[in-house]
Amino acid sequence: MRALLDPYWFLVSDWFAIFLARKGSRLEDTLGMATIVSTGTIGRVVDATQSFTPIFVGASAAPVLAACLLFWMIRREVSYSGK
Repeated sequence: MRALLDPYWFLVSDWFAIFLARKGSRLEDTLGMATIVSTGTIGRVVDATQSFTPIFVGASAAPVLAACLLFWMIRREVSYSGK
């Protein structure tokens, strides 16, 4: 199974940095801002609910929603060119 999945992880991990470099953005800047925003969001949710349960539910639902979005994009043949 790993032999089937490794090429996809290569595309995600290595080509994303190349994509950002072509756009003139640095990977460190993008991930740093995402970390700041996610930490602030988690803090606000925990303060409002006094529980980490919404964070765990959201983290569990994220891969399922991402897979659904991916399948929807593949079915619609969404491309980067917008055609």
